[in-house]
Amino acid sequence: MATGNQSTLTRLIQIVIDPSGARAGGHEVNRIFTRMRQTTLDLNRSVYGLLGAFAGFSALRNVVNELIAFERALIGVGKTTDTTGKELESFGRQIVMLTAKFPLAGTDLLALSKVAGQMGIRGAPQLLKFTETLAKLSFTSNVAGEEAALALGKILNITREPSDN
Repeated sequence: MATGNQSTLTRLIQIVIDPSGARAGGHEVNRIFTRMRQTTLDLNRSVYGLLGAFAGFSALRNVVNELIAFERALIGVGKTTDTTGKELESFGRQIVMLTAKFPLAGTDLLALSKVAGQMGIRGAPQLLKFTETLAKLSFTSNVAGEEAALALGKILNITREPSDN
């Protein structure tokens, strides 16, 4: 073992003459690097686990926020159209089924239903028919959303056609 009085050259000569100290030191360095590598791998796994958990919680939060927005929009339709209870629940389920047919969010479809209610359309079957017609119009033309609802309402007024047709 080198003492404080030994020079670096003397220590190097000892290592060359008796390399067992150098080998032991090399093995120790190797063990240290192996433990560091394992610790780094463990840390990486932990970080990826935390990132995965964060992503999962973030996705869950987004789903909950979408559900809340859907419920609020459904309540808005109920208030506008005087639809309540089981009829409103059934209407909400039918809107969800419409989202599978058209590339529109449920909240967007409910916004169309709310406009229909503002135009005087009442009853879940009539609201659903009007909303589906507007969804088709949005899907097949460049007229969408409330603009489509108002345009269709004007057409119905001009032709004096009842809105439940």
